[in-house]
Amino acid sequence: MNSNIVLIGFMGTGKSAIANCLSKMLPMETVEMDEVIAERARMSISDIFAVYGEEYFRNLETNLLVELQEKSNVIISCGGGTPLRDNNVAEMKKNGRVVLLTAKPETIYERIRNSHDRPLLENNKNISFISKLLEERKAKYEAAADVVIETDDKNKLQISEEIVGKKWMRKMFKMFYPDEYVVSTYVIHFEKMYEQGYRGLIFDIDNTLVPHGAPADSRSRKLFERLREIGFDTCLISNNQEPRVKPFAEEVKSKYVFDAHKPSRKNYRKAMELMGTTLNNTAFIGDQLFTDVWGAKRTGMHNILVMPMNPKEEIQIVLKRYLERIVLYFYKRSKKK
Repeated sequence: MNSNIVLIGFMGTGKSAIANCLSKMLPMETVEMDEVIAERARMSISDIFAVYGEEYFRNLETNLLVELQEKSNVIISCGGGTPLRDNNVAEMKKNGRVVLLTAKPETIYERIRNSHDRPLLENNKNISFISKLLEERKAKYEAAADVVIETDDKNKLQISEEIVGKKWMRKMFKMFYPDEYVVSTYVIHFEKMYEQGYRGLIFDIDNTLVPHGAPADSRSRKLFERLREIGFDTCLISNNQEPRVKPFAEEVKSKYVFDAHKPSRKNYRKAMELMGTTLNNTAFIGDQLFTDVWGAKRTGMHNILVMPMNPKEEIQIVLKRYLERIVLYFYKRSKKK
């Protein structure tokens, strides 16, 4: 499956901005090719051009693209000239969908006229030159593209929504489907889960057990008392810091991991180590699809998505919730078939 999103297009079409916006909506790493090359060379792109020439820089782009095809679930923001080499395009398509962002010369000029990090335009910041270079690259850009998105008169969110709304994204969405989806943590039949062989339960806290930021309440304390009586061991894993997690864990008498960096697999495994359980007898319960559940799925753990308890959330979570609704729409449709 094509699991990477590769953004191409002329300078100033918004590749970096859209990559950043998409990364807030999707649980995907962003790779800004120019930034990686500059960091490794310890030189700016302009200096690489000036000292070594364009051909040298293009070779660095090709080498990086080959390297990136070993990664999955990444958003790759390419330099404007990257798709001009046919072998680069072949590398992009090995494990990715290529999205071409376009804009009119006038739009591009307005976006880049105060920029000084684009060597090819540094002494040619005018609409005439931009139009000429765009026309020269047009055929290569269009031949490389799986999807074309016009960016004129649209904001970052509108462009990102247009990308994630494409039909081919639905196949990618399937990797995020939860094993189970229920209305609340408090309706889960834990006795049945114990009969099925589960012995360890990992929980998120905010909007899974209590509203965001709330302390442990009587309902959460009673739940964990009930779980202990059934025979479960429990562990809380949260991306919050210890001052938030430790008092909650002490109230419900549970093991805990703070600053968990979900969806990283590391601390799901640490939680199992703390409980002495394995993937075969551990389940995860959380309210966020792209952090909580995706991390559990990546780890290979049974997972249950619950509806969030409180609609008031931080902006980065709100962006993810928008896409969650789309994924869950197709998830529910798949369950009806």
